[in-house]
Amino acid sequence: YFRGRRTGTTSDRERRGPSLTNHGYLARSLKGHPAAPKSGALYEHRKVFYETYGPDGHTCFWCGVPLEWGGSGRGKISVDHLNGDKTDNSPENLKPSCNPCNSSRGLFMSWIARHKDDPVLKALMA
Repeated sequence: YFRGRRTGTTSDRERRGPSLTNHGYLARSLKGHPAAPKSGALYEHRKVFYETYGPDGHTCFWCGVPLEWGGSGRGKISVDHLNGDKTDNSPENLKPSCNPCNSSRGLFMSWIARHKDDPVLKALMA
């Protein structure tokens, strides 16, 4: 009803390509996709990972915990960008990760970016 009032037709809208979110990820609306939440807003990296590696048999790349799709937390899949570029969704850049490992790795990478000129850190990295 509301779509008819708003647009003049009740037919479904044409699907648009992915758009950039406020957090820097590419996302699109794909209700009903197995990797999508109930809202249907599916991040492009989750879609690429799901279609490349399939729905089952994933373990965390960092700690080895078995993972499954849906929700968030220790046993749920968070797709990690190895190079830190949120728009690089090539399959070789995406690894399955549990939420705690993905979050702590992101915090660590941002800490390194802020302290890149620290001589002690440079010595450790060498």
